[in-house]
Amino acid sequence: MLDSNRVERFLFGAMRGGALTCIALSALLLYSLFSMLGVDASHVSFNELNTTEFKDNASLADASAVELVTPPIVDERLSGENSEVLAGWLDGIAEPGDRQDFVDNLAEIINEADRRGIDGTAAINNYRTVKLARLNRGLLGDYVDALRTGALFSATLAIALLVGLMSLVLVLLAIERNTRHQKA
Repeated sequence: MLDSNRVERFLFGAMRGGALTCIALSALLLYSLFSMLGVDASHVSFNELNTTEFKDNASLADASAVELVTPPIVDERLSGENSEVLAGWLDGIAEPGDRQDFVDNLAEIINEADRRGIDGTAAINNYRTVKLARLNRGLLGDYVDALRTGALFSATLAIALLVGLMSLVLVLLAIERNTRHQKA
């Protein structure tokens, strides 16, 4: 026959282990939530570009016609007719902050292409395609981001409630165990 003390000890240990597991899971979930919220969804890294399109090519030049703070590498690469091409790309971006972000991110891509010895023209063109697609993803992308954030918040809240419930059961088990009358 089962001894009630053994069953109580088992339940108490299981609840303690469950509470610790929930605490660890909630810490992991909170870390993933905050790490995802800090990421700029429109930022493009060089590794995301299709590097099979890159071939040796001459450099581009100056974007002085654009009223932005352009990094020196962009000024150096985009000049003449190419500055008009850059201005056309930037005209397609509605927000001024996004325009500056486009130019700053472009400088990172050019620097990385130079560092890797890859054709700058192909890198710039591929970057434009990827970056503009991300910037123009529309309202649906905003809803997806809001849904993801809401789901992560809900999961965190559910784990916190589960930890609270397990802690409450632990307290009730301890109270019941300590207030039980001993039979003589």
